[in-house]
Amino acid sequence: MSGQRSHVAAGLVSAVFALVGAAGPTGPHTVVPAAGSVSDGRATLSAPGWYQVPIDHPTPANDPLPAALMLGTSGGQGPVIDVGQAQAVVAALWHLRDVAFQIGSNTPAGRRLMAEFETGPALESDEVTCGCTDRTVRAPISAESLLVTRQTTYPATFLAEAITNLKGDPYVQYLIISRQSGSMPWKVVSDPGYLGRGALDRPAAVTDGFDNATPPGPPSRSLPQQLAAYWQAWTIARHAPAGPDFTPGQWTTQAGAQMASTPDGAIRHFNGLAGYYLYHGGGPQEIWQFGTDAGGLTCGVVREETYWDYPGSRLYQPEAQDNWGSAIAPGLYRAIVSSSVSQPCFLQGPASKATVVSGSLIEDGILGVGWEPLPAGPTPTTTTG
Repeated sequence: MSGQRSHVAAGLVSAVFALVGAAGPTGPHTVVPAAGSVSDGRATLSAPGWYQVPIDHPTPANDPLPAALMLGTSGGQGPVIDVGQAQAVVAALWHLRDVAFQIGSNTPAGRRLMAEFETGPALESDEVTCGCTDRTVRAPISAESLLVTRQTTYPATFLAEAITNLKGDPYVQYLIISRQSGSMPWKVVSDPGYLGRGALDRPAAVTDGFDNATPPGPPSRSLPQQLAAYWQAWTIARHAPAGPDFTPGQWTTQAGAQMASTPDGAIRHFNGLAGYYLYHGGGPQEIWQFGTDAGGLTCGVVREETYWDYPGSRLYQPEAQDNWGSAIAPGLYRAIVSSSVSQPCFLQGPASKATVVSGSLIEDGILGVGWEPLPAGPTPTTTTG
């Protein structure tokens, strides 16, 4: 992942929501919130409902993929992939990501290419649908570490960690790579990462090159949901929940302090709108676990939605669609909902709380709520009606 977003981390994309939207389906959207959520009929909210913001996934291209992405056996007789084959898969995927990012991850060609070799949260975060930014090509890998367990059936998954460079700064990139069957290619399913010079995880116990370390137990699978609740507490109550299960750091105490400075319902200075924030942990199929020499590593997903409200009035999208982007049809709206995806990883030592080692939020969708047609006559000149 590249960049940091919203009130969760430094590097605020200050005018994204007021000036540009997500490239995607056009036309007015009217969506009913999830069961038990708040109605749209109020001018101010204590907490908004969760909306299923549409993500405009591209149709995969039909370009030939590198032969390395089909390396391995069909399963059943020995391991489906060994460490040497995994290294070749990583090299091929690293090159493909470079090509796609050079073409432009916010262009149709770049997005269609990415859909050939990425899926899941990786594609969700990398295919830039907002038109407001782009993914940056990483420098060549200067060091890498692979955690490949002995697997004899599909689906099969392994982890690659690489030290690289992003816009002149050191960057640690994780690639969680999976293959669903022997007839399908290896694909990146999750690609968390962080700026800095962190050490790469290594296998704790190796046999014939395979990582034999014990992955975290079932309770660790709740860590993404725990982080969502942790962030939610900072946003609503302006402090961490009692007894947090995380060590202090960039994605916990530092992120929380930033959330507390712009809590739920606060007017944001860059667009003059009130923002309401909700966080959800990802689904059970979006959790990957590995054993390392430093402890168990759990990677997952947290999704965030921001409900942008203008108390007492409506948000305005002109015919030119230059306030909120092409995904939002011209008209007046009760609210705009933007969504983001985070791919946090959690490292747990034998007797320590979990350390969150990644957590950037990347915009992945936008939705208009409560559409009304533009009135006749002169149109407003601000983002609100």
